[in-house]
Amino acid sequence: MRRAVLILCVFLLLASFPAGALALAPSWRSPAPSDITALSLSADGSYILTGGERVCLYSGDGTPLWQEWTAELVACSADGSRIACVDGQSLFLLTREGTAIWREEMPSPAVCLAFPGRIVVADRFGKVYFYDADGSLRATADTRGDPGDDGAIRSDIRAISSCGEYTAVISTRGLFYYRDAGRKVWTHDEMTDGGTAVAVSGPGKDIVAGSDAGIRFLDNKGNLVWSQKLRRPVTALAISGDGSRVVVGSQDNTVRCFDREGEEVWVFETDGWIRDVAVSGDGSRVLAGSMDRQAYLLDGTGGLIGTCNLDGWVDHVALSADGTAGIAASLREVIGIPMETPTPVETPAPMETPAPMETPAPVETPGETPTIEEIPVPAEEPVSGWGPGPYALILGLFACGAVFGVGYLRRERSAPAREELVIASPTPPEEEETIEPHPWKPALEQGDLRGAARALSGQMITLIRERTGVRIVTTADALTAYPGQKEALAGFFEDADRLAYARAEPEMEEVLALEVEFFRLAGEMTPLR
Repeated sequence: MRRAVLILCVFLLLASFPAGALALAPSWRSPAPSDITALSLSADGSYILTGGERVCLYSGDGTPLWQEWTAELVACSADGSRIACVDGQSLFLLTREGTAIWREEMPSPAVCLAFPGRIVVADRFGKVYFYDADGSLRATADTRGDPGDDGAIRSDIRAISSCGEYTAVISTRGLFYYRDAGRKVWTHDEMTDGGTAVAVSGPGKDIVAGSDAGIRFLDNKGNLVWSQKLRRPVTALAISGDGSRVVVGSQDNTVRCFDREGEEVWVFETDGWIRDVAVSGDGSRVLAGSMDRQAYLLDGTGGLIGTCNLDGWVDHVALSADGTAGIAASLREVIGIPMETPTPVETPAPMETPAPMETPAPVETPGETPTIEEIPVPAEEPVSGWGPGPYALILGLFACGAVFGVGYLRRERSAPAREELVIASPTPPEEEETIEPHPWKPALEQGDLRGAARALSGQMITLIRERTGVRIVTTADALTAYPGQKEALAGFFEDADRLAYARAEPEMEEVLALEVEFFRLAGEMTPLR
């Protein structure tokens, strides 16, 4: 009975809030004909582009215009009149109507693409190519360093960002900044703490770089202005066109906003890792995509305007420069985000209560019966037929629920440990074989290979925490806790991240090999506490 009362109180509490008060209905929804691998929005929000087995172009209101070609990487020009695409080693340019203008074969497959005016492409071996809109290769930059440098022959480019004539590149070797057609301005080779994202402001005078350790803000001369450490790796990064706001998403499920002095302006927490973020030119609108299948629209102070639900992880988001158009995409769906704050529904005015009828005077009767004086009712205090109102009723129910709930919890805490008395038994239980928990097994059985890889990574961190007694927050903490297995653990976590988050879908054999590696390391790591 007590539990029923408590459940009823919680239900009344939830019912007292309007359902879906912050849920926004998408302006439009469009299912994708194939997996979406990239998303691009013209600067004015009039054209939307998605990449995959089918390249799709939409008008700003979500109307499909065409679907042709195949390209994993796509980007449209500021006005949407030209579309750059990369399919493996093929780089080609299309008109807005989908007609091919030119095609070039690159020396190796591309991993990053930007199209701010000049087409900038990075390949898997650390080279960056600068093309003019007519297909002319203007320059090639190599982030691997001089061939004679020891250990400087590998550079995995993670992200590029271009704005006008400026381009920033972040790789496993560091941070690189170029001007015009590939002229290197400066390099920071020491920034090798797992670079993950980079962004350049509108004028090209501010550069922000994200990594496994945090973020750095630099000017266009390469001077470090400020840096901030974060608990978990940076997964998404954006900077407003005027450089006044830096928006960061990370694996700790938060979106953080910093000003150009490095002060944290606000923090917003979601229920999943942040996959992508976008910010308007003046920082007044922020759009974030999360692994909890929600796209979050925030204002310039971090206040939640509303959320839109998608059919899967929100991998890509984009905002127009003026913040009046926004889009989000999951693996198989793209939606339009309503950008205006919902108008609150006006509460209807209470109905007027009819004026009280006058009571007829009593009929006089012979005798000495005293006359009953009429007590007038003040006209300025009419009695409402609704009493205290529905909101007061809800508040009253909530208050009653809170009282019952607090009383129930106090009685539960003060009562003897009934469960312990039931479990305790004078007869020793039969010995049973201890089975180690395998939280990745359900994901494997369901065919969720990415989920299994994430579960294996999480279980390894849990195992290290249990065997060392050390507080483990990041993978760097895990490597520090077991220095003797640092290289092997680093390889394990790198493989797990690749299987969980790479563009290519993992194979069952790869996940099973990761499972074998987990058991091998678990057998070699002896408890340290």
